[in-house]
Amino acid sequence: IRNVCGMKYTGNDFYSVQKLKRRLNKETAFYVGNDPMLLSGLVMRNVFSGGIGQNYNFMPRLYAKVCECAFADRYAEAAKWQDEANRALDALAMPDYSLWKQVMKYIGLDCGPCRHPFDMPSKEKYEGLCRMLDELGIIRRNDALL
Repeated sequence: IRNVCGMKYTGNDFYSVQKLKRRLNKETAFYVGNDPMLLSGLVMRNVFSGGIGQNYNFMPRLYAKVCECAFADRYAEAAKWQDEANRALDALAMPDYSLWKQVMKYIGLDCGPCRHPFDMPSKEKYEGLCRMLDELGIIRRNDALL
């Protein structure tokens, strides 16, 4: 694959990525795209350079701490930050994709209405999401504005 210089990998078979990187036999940047497995990929430093993920948009500090600690070989500390991010993802396991934009609004970045075929959640649904996030305490209201 001559033109490939990097890619995001969203699977969890990191061994296959390692084999591909060896096969390419050139400098190539691979990024972990499976957010709950960021730290697992960063342990394989000779394979993954970092991560790219949707959830980094509303929890950038948590994922930055995972990377900072992993790149400093402080894996136990990195694991605590990864666990914190994963707890938030567990709480946000929502089949209603329109709520993801509402999480961005909650942190202070109103990204506007959802595109078709998704409807805007009701005011009650948004307020319920806000209460749940307030109680969770991992993702903070207006965090993007701080």
